[in-house]
Amino acid sequence: MEWQLLCIIRLLTLGIKKAIKRFWLFSVNFFQGLFLIKLKTT
Repeated sequence: MEWQLLCIIRLLTLGIKKAIKRFWLFSVNFFQGLFLIKLKTT
């Protein structure tokens, strides 16, 4: 029973880490795009 719980927890933490990394990359690209647009318009 305990190893199943550990496996589930490990999978959850991996999924959360992947989601955070994906969100981080998306936000970085998004803000870079906004910054470039601002530079072009001014």
